[in-house]
Amino acid sequence: MFDAIALIFAFHCNHCHAAPPGTSAGGLDTSSHQGLMAGGGMGRIILPGDASRSLLMEFLDGRRAKRMPLDAPPLKGEEIAAIARWIDAGAREEAVPRHLLSVAFQTKAAFTVVCRVPARAYLRLIVSGKNGEMLHREETALREPGEARWPVVAGTRWPRQAVARVEILFAGAAARQARLHVE
Repeated sequence: MFDAIALIFAFHCNHCHAAPPGTSAGGLDTSSHQGLMAGGGMGRIILPGDASRSLLMEFLDGRRAKRMPLDAPPLKGEEIAAIARWIDAGAREEAVPRHLLSVAFQTKAAFTVVCRVPARAYLRLIVSGKNGEMLHREETALREPGEARWPVVAGTRWPRQAVARVEILFAGAAARQARLHVE
C-alpha cells in the first residue's frame, strides 16, 4: 500500500518537500517513510491509525488555511482517500519497487543524462566521481512513458570520469526495459 501512497507524494509533494536536509519546505521530507513519520517544523504530521486527527490530512483536505499542494491543483478525492486509508491502516512502510541503472562516462563542460522509461515513474539521478563523491543530484516525475533529460553543467573541479546512476521508482516490471545514456 505504501508504494501507491509514495507515488502520490512523488508526483505532488516531493518537488517542495524532498529537498536536501534542512532546506525542504516546512522541514518536511515526503520522499521517504522515515521523513513522513519524522514530520516537519510543525511536528508529527501523521498519527498512524487516525487519519482524521493527522495534520497531513488537514493540509490535504483543506481544513488548514494553506491547502497542499501549495500553488497547484488539490489532490483528487481518490488520492486523499487512499492516503487516509493508509494512515488508518497504521501508515506502515513496505518496500518500494525500484530499479537502478548506471553508466560511466568522460565528463565534459556540459552534458545531458538521458533515461528512457516505458512507464510512468519517479526518477532519481545521482552523478558521482569514481571515488563515490556525489557531484550532482536531481529528481523528476515522469508523468507519461517517455524520456527524462537532465542537462548538467560540470563544475570546474569535477574529475575526468564520472558515473551517472538513475534510480527508477514505481515503474514496476517496465523499469527493466529502461535505458540510460549520456550525450
